[in-house]
Amino acid sequence: MRHIGYLATLPGLILLYGGFSIPLIVWLAVETGYDGPVFFWFMLALLQSIKLFWNSPPDRWWQNAKYSFSVALLGLMLAAGMLTKFNSLIAWFCHF
Repeated sequence: MRHIGYLATLPGLILLYGGFSIPLIVWLAVETGYDGPVFFWFMLALLQSIKLFWNSPPDRWWQNAKYSFSVALLGLMLAAGMLTKFNSLIAWFCHF
């Protein structure tokens, strides 16, 4: 993919990560446990934490309603993962 100049593009990354995630998706489809919902909540919490912590927080973030709502939403996503299964305790420490 690098030789044809497709690796560093958005479609190339989507193809690469999509292709490599197929075994995980098949395993989650066959598995009859709570790993699928835990993975779902973990990915949502990871997305939300990237949105929050990629840049430095704004000054007086507690007065910014949108940022405060995002922090509360991240907490709810982590709590939902904890209510789904105990092994999502790992998700609490991956974002900090």
